[in-house]
Amino acid sequence: MTGGMSRSDVTREAFPLHFAIADRTGGEVQPFDVYQGPYVYVERNGKGKRFWIIDGEDGFSAQVYEDHEDLFSMPFPAYAPMSEELAADAAEYILAE
Repeated sequence: MTGGMSRSDVTREAFPLHFAIADRTGGEVQPFDVYQGPYVYVERNGKGKRFWIIDGEDGFSAQVYEDHEDLFSMPFPAYAPMSEELAADAAEYILAE
């Protein structure tokens, strides 16, 4: 079941990893779904990419769907002292490919 998310639900306090990615990449955090959370929209070289934060077995990962392929970053901890920086690094890594 999905539920719409409003812009007022998307705050820096509630989604610090998303905002860290947006700050580093020049992207914008966009509302999506109350269960899956928001995504970060980044446009580079005339192409738009949507980043999601995925909760996996080994930690969180940044994910982007591009050209019919899911690209995942290396896992990073969600609640470590440097987790925001690691999330932004993960997104930059995918953008560089």
